[in-house]
Formats: sequence, structure tokens, C-alpha cells
Amino acid sequence: MTDPASIDYATALQKATYDRLCALIPGGKRTVFQHVPEKTPPPVVIIGDLQSEARGGKGDVADRWTMVVFAVTMGTSRADNFALQTKVRAALGNWKPDATDDVFFGRFDWPATDTNPVLKDNIYYGTITLSSTTEPA
Repeated sequence: MTDPASIDYATALQKATYDRLCALIPGGKRTVFQHVPEKTPPPVVIIGDLQSEARGGKGDVADRWTMVVFAVTMGTSRADNFALQTKVRAALGNWKPDATDDVFFGRFDWPATDTNPVLKDNIYYGTITLSSTTEPA
């Protein structure tokens, strides 16, 4: 059995999220990124910040994760950005990733979304804040 303290929960959660978004967001791997290649045009979905908070007791490894996913679009209004955010929420909301050999995941929920214009080239970016849990399998 793998020592629970040595498991890379962040990478497991990020990979599960990436695989899910690639499967369900139009454009798949051409649209969903962890690191966007230079000069990649919108629309793009970016798996961004990932933070954890310990939830287990002494000696337990159970974490609550907060993940920010960015939706970037180009257009004359926010409508395209809202539509892309809706696809991200539909793909991840209330979804529970399958367990890996080492990690059990909790269901995803999303406490917040936001859309902001970038004052250049009609680019809009939205943030979708999601949360989930991990613990050793």
C-alpha cells in the first residue's frame, strides 16, 4: 500500500479534471490547457489555481480542494464567455471522478463564477471556482 502522505493528490485531481474537460468541451485538447501555448487563440479553457486545506484529523490525509478554471473567449459581448462557462459547469458540476489506484475523489461543486472583459481585442475571461475533496484510496 502506498504511504498516504506520499501521494500527489494535486496532480491526480488536475489530471481527472483535464481528462473530463477534454472529453466534454468542444475542441477537446485543442481548447483545454493547463499551460496555454503561446499565440493560442480563444476560446480556451485553462485549469488554473489549485489550493488545498487539510480536513483530516491527526494522522489522516483528507483534503478539501479549491480549483479555479478560466474560460477565455473573443467576441463583441460576454455571451460567448457565459456559454463556455456553462459548458465547464455542466462538465464538472456535481461530477465525481472515478477513483485511481491511490486516490478517492469527492463530488465537484462550484461556489462562484465571474466574467470580466479584458480591455483589448474584445477578449473576455471568466473564472469558475470549483471545490472537491481527495483522500487515500
